[in-house]
Amino acid sequence: MIAAKTVSCPNCGGSLDVRAAGYTVSLACRYCGALIDIAHPEARVISQYHEAVAQLPLPLGSRGTLFGVEWEAIGWQERQTSDTVWSETLLFNPYAGYRWLVHFGGHWQFGTMLTGTPQSHTDGSVIWRGQEWTLDDARVSAVTNRVLGEFYWRVHAGERVDTAEYVHGNDTLSLERTADEINWTRLVALRPRDVLGSFRHGPDDPDEAPATPAPAGNWRARWADMPFYGENDAAMMLWTALVAIVIVLTGMMTFGTVTAAISSRMTVQIDGPATQATIGTLTIDRASQRVELTAQTYPGFVNTWVDCDYALVDKRTQQAIRADGTVEFYAGRDTDGSTWTEGSHHTTLDISNVPRGTYDVIVQAQGHHWTDPKAIAPATTNGWEGISNGASEVTFVVSAGGMDWGMFFTILALLITPPLVLMYWQFKQRQHA
Repeated sequence: MIAAKTVSCPNCGGSLDVRAAGYTVSLACRYCGALIDIAHPEARVISQYHEAVAQLPLPLGSRGTLFGVEWEAIGWQERQTSDTVWSETLLFNPYAGYRWLVHFGGHWQFGTMLTGTPQSHTDGSVIWRGQEWTLDDARVSAVTNRVLGEFYWRVHAGERVDTAEYVHGNDTLSLERTADEINWTRLVALRPRDVLGSFRHGPDDPDEAPATPAPAGNWRARWADMPFYGENDAAMMLWTALVAIVIVLTGMMTFGTVTAAISSRMTVQIDGPATQATIGTLTIDRASQRVELTAQTYPGFVNTWVDCDYALVDKRTQQAIRADGTVEFYAGRDTDGSTWTEGSHHTTLDISNVPRGTYDVIVQAQGHHWTDPKAIAPATTNGWEGISNGASEVTFVVSAGGMDWGMFFTILALLITPPLVLMYWQFKQRQHA
């Protein structure tokens, strides 16, 4: 880099460095905001800019290397259309000239001005370097809201241009048209952490601190600064999640085998007293183990529910581990002749981390009958049989170990959801970029 030229602001007297001396035409004072025409020896003030200096995504004077060239941030402007606001940082190298860094919604693009003009192909596309670039959005008008630093033309707040963007893959051709000229710029997407990690303050900063990240209130920019934001990182997260799921599934299958199981069939009175029975003795031979309790009824079980209270009584300490569940099944026929069902003939519940020991498994069951007040006839077809103050057979199965599929699908959702959400978010951002 060449040495900067120093000028004094005619408005406030502040000392300003002109980094692209000999090229720069306009300079915005960082102290008072006055816009200065430094192409004239007297460095006259063009206009006043009294708004507070923005917290820039890249501080002016910061330097960084992109594509093998060291660039210095010398100017910044904020622009907007009717529904979009973005900023552009002007980069300078005395041997390579000017480039742009465009910052929008946490995304960064590196802009190079074209020396040639793309050829019109259709109303919605142009040809450049033998490739067709498609119009990404309708042509709109953009206005410059704020400017800071130095520029190679006489920039000013309120400047308007007509813009359009043409895309080919992940690259963009940006068209800007005024009454006097037409400018084309090629924009290449960059990873946010590569930009912010490359640029540091200039040599006048003794700390050489990294460029300031996006403000805390800008959640989209903060999200984009995260290390997993890159285009390929979401796919890597997804593959990592899939590997983790395979490992979890393998471990659950290895340690989730059924080590003991008992079963018993009992008759439960419907709308009668509770029935209690000992299903059997279950031995837990590991430090702690999952126990699964299943109640199974049969086709004649309809418009009925059975409340089941379980107790695992430790034969050594007589302490009990309790659980309760319900098996229920309902069916009916509406006035229009349509039939409906609700519930199941089968229900399962789990008790986690049952300590090692030998347990008597006791169940107390009580049945109840339900009558649909809207039903015009009992549902007795297709294997449905009404139960009226009778009895129902229920089979109870208790097993130690086995696959905890509920836990597996919870882990599956926790591992898969973040990369899928990130991939969807990146896709939507590309659509609006």
